[in-house]
Amino acid sequence: MQKYIKGHFFDVKGAILFASATAKRMSFLNTIWGLRKKNLRTSAIKAWGFKRSDEQIAASAFFDNKIKSQKDIKKYNNLLHRESLIITFVSLYLPYYIGKYNGDIPIQIIGSDADSYFSSNSLEKTAKVYYCFENDTRKQLKILPNLCHDMMLDEKNWRESAKAVLEFMENNK
Repeated sequence: MQKYIKGHFFDVKGAILFASATAKRMSFLNTIWGLRKKNLRTSAIKAWGFKRSDEQIAASAFFDNKIKSQKDIKKYNNLLHRESLIITFVSLYLPYYIGKYNGDIPIQIIGSDADSYFSSNSLEKTAKVYYCFENDTRKQLKILPNLCHDMMLDEKNWRESAKAVLEFMENNK
């Protein structure tokens, strides 16, 4: 999405970057250091096509033990598909956005303070690129409390992310 916005912001009416990769690129060393955390390592191994047990997936950075139902854990484990290793590294380490962003479309950067992949710091870097602020309804940074990376799958609090998206869309018709 960020790559598309960069070149086509005049065609886009608005954008919501939902737990999105850091706009100015992630630090390779920080990511390698982050893989020492079991939940990130498990997620990476699953994303690169290796099987993980339902229990490992529940504890992974995808869900951070937020999903408790065995039925849901099994369902989501089966839904997770292999990611291209090349695409993963290109999307994380090459900048999606170079230079100053000068588009004027409504943009919401939304994520969670508990996201193991893209921390609040990452969200704030992305928001800075797109001139988004917490109290702005048109260019908004929204950091939700205590949701996993896959916020829309959070068993108890998924409605919080859905509500934030809906409010942003309603305010920017």
